[in-house]
Amino acid sequence: MMAVESRAMLALVGLALLAGCVTRGATNADTFTESGILGGSKATVAACNKAETSVWIEVEGRGECIRYYPAGAKAAVKHAMIYFHGDVAGRDGSGALRYVGPEVLKINEVGLLNRSESIFNIFGEPYIFFARPGTLGSSGYHGDRMSPRNLEIIDSAVDAIKAKYGLTELTLVGQSGGGSVVGALLAMRDDIRCGVVASASVALEDLAQSRGAGLPSDMTAGQIDPIDLVHEIPVDPKRTIFVVGDPDDEIVNFGSQRKYFKAVQKAGHRVQLVTAEGRGSQRHGLSTLGITIGYACAFGDSKERITDDTKTFYPERWQDWWLHIKERGASRHP
Repeated sequence: MMAVESRAMLALVGLALLAGCVTRGATNADTFTESGILGGSKATVAACNKAETSVWIEVEGRGECIRYYPAGAKAAVKHAMIYFHGDVAGRDGSGALRYVGPEVLKINEVGLLNRSESIFNIFGEPYIFFARPGTLGSSGYHGDRMSPRNLEIIDSAVDAIKAKYGLTELTLVGQSGGGSVVGALLAMRDDIRCGVVASASVALEDLAQSRGAGLPSDMTAGQIDPIDLVHEIPVDPKRTIFVVGDPDDEIVNFGSQRKYFKAVQKAGHRVQLVTAEGRGSQRHGLSTLGITIGYACAFGDSKERITDDTKTFYPERWQDWWLHIKERGASRHP
């Protein structure tokens, strides 16, 4: 559901980059594996159709098979959360994909479905894990993340998933690189009830400058920068946007997140900046908090209450917070 102006912008940038784009990967390569992630995967319609939780998307004359892992999605419920995971592969000094973390290689389809089911059971409303192009079952090349074609594939796949289940409203949550995706989709869609960008690069140029020497040469080249799309975010007084970050995050500069927040606020949108301690040694992990905030927002809690609840419940009293949110959700479906 791409806004006309955003579609035109992506198309213009895409044409300028088309000469440098190539189709990568072996046919139907497994993007749960290191070789599949680093090399990319070219899908076939026949193979894609074998997976029930997949959609076939064609952009610029090439098709991609996008996988997703849902729980609780059914026609009677018109709202669902879609979660976009972070980047699964790092780049070397030249910008090429070179390594996949060992924790990524432990992920499999069954585990993703089980996690989706667990989150659905906690909050009582549909949850969909979206496998970004070139990762975790989806075809494509992960190195093209945030390219115009990549974003158009994601936007079209969200449309297809939405149509398949009869959804009318969405809550979008993204961690790290997935938060960058949400930052872009906010300017491309008019069906978002709540948008949460957690530990995300949403001002890529600022992030690149903050990293200084040794930065991959293509950190920003050919990528859509979410902050450049802020002026295209549709006006919607019912939607709330959350920017969630840790000032001591060692991977993403919090200053770039604050700059994005201020830009969205200046544009007149309802937005909240939430600070919290990220998980892990680099204080970057805020996915669970992002999902919790997303459901609290979707079920009607104000941005002020959610900010206060983050201070009260995070991270020691998850169960109390989750119970409150689930009760709020249940009250919407008597």
